[in-house]
Amino acid sequence: MISLSMAQPLEASIRNRLVELRQELDSSLKVIYVKGETPVMPPRKVDEILEDMDKVEGDLRRLRVTRDLANHQAIVAWKIEGYDKLSIAEALELAKQLRERLNLYRQMARENPNVHSVVHLRSFGSGTEMLGRVTYEPAFYQHHAKKLERQVNALSIAIDKANQTMQLDFDASPYLEGLES
Repeated sequence: MISLSMAQPLEASIRNRLVELRQELDSSLKVIYVKGETPVMPPRKVDEILEDMDKVEGDLRRLRVTRDLANHQAIVAWKIEGYDKLSIAEALELAKQLRERLNLYRQMARENPNVHSVVHLRSFGSGTEMLGRVTYEPAFYQHHAKKLERQVNALSIAIDKANQTMQLDFDASPYLEGLES
């Protein structure tokens, strides 16, 4: 058993093992030797390496499917904007959307409502000076950005908590040493 939070680093470890096996396979497919001498054969046969690759690829598929199912089944407690609770998958998407909105609000809050920017546009006539002014109150979005940042941080903490408590039935011992289940 592993926690859902361990799935991502475990997946990286499994992918690294696949890279190692692929490199071993590549170096085992052909030996180069001097004519007339006996070639030095690789320590493992190609079939053995391919069997290991099959097993590791199967583990990777099982981990991904188990993780994806858990992301849809595990619940994140969230009581903002009409939500009571969300699946981790939905909470991750919501957090992504909220961060994008937060960046937009921050950008809007940086504008100065009192400064008219001068823009020279040749298409409006030769050298005509154009003035620009924001059509909203930057202070309003600065306030909303601060509030939204607190919500995003709280949602991230709730997701982390759900990731820690959700357990996956997966044997990580071939890839992680010293892991307590």
